[in-house]
Amino acid sequence: YYAKTAAASPKDFRWPMVLAGYQMQFGDAAGAAESLRKATAIRPDRLDLMTRLERVEERLFKFDEAVKTSLKIYDLTYKNPEWTTRAALNELRAGRPDDAARTLRKGYLEDRPDTHANYRIVASQLLEWGQIAAAREVVTKGLSVRGEGYAPRQLAEIAGQITVRAHEKLTPASLSADLADGWWSGVASAMSMY
Repeated sequence: YYAKTAAASPKDFRWPMVLAGYQMQFGDAAGAAESLRKATAIRPDRLDLMTRLERVEERLFKFDEAVKTSLKIYDLTYKNPEWTTRAALNELRAGRPDDAARTLRKGYLEDRPDTHANYRIVASQLLEWGQIAAAREVVTKGLSVRGEGYAPRQLAEIAGQITVRAHEKLTPASLSADLADGWWSGVASAMSMY
């Protein structure tokens, strides 16, 4: 009945939305995703439909589509950076760690005020995902930002975690080269400003 009604009324988003709910309840996630795509095509401004679609796409392991949907939600929510975090996580799941780091930077660092807190969020998330080089780059840039507060100390703590994780993966020869590149002296000099 709902499939027939949704097909008979192509400009009404409610029937595909209801149909998607039943399809999910009966285990047809692919059908639910298609119904939600129809509903969002009719009403692209509905955040609840887009959110449901993104979760169904994740459930179907369609990470590329989930990334696109998350970025649409990012625009719909007036650039809420949490949606770039979800998009970056799906890019990471799809095997694209560089794109994930770029997307995370887009949400928290581009077109936003330069604050230590944003750099700390990005660096800690990248470190959690094992992106040591990208996290190190973000910490270095974050420490160069002028400001007050406790955030530079937190960035220095993340710098310590980066060093520990990097040294777990390095051989003794590359360890001495890593210490010789002067990164820690740069962190220490940035911390002396505060």
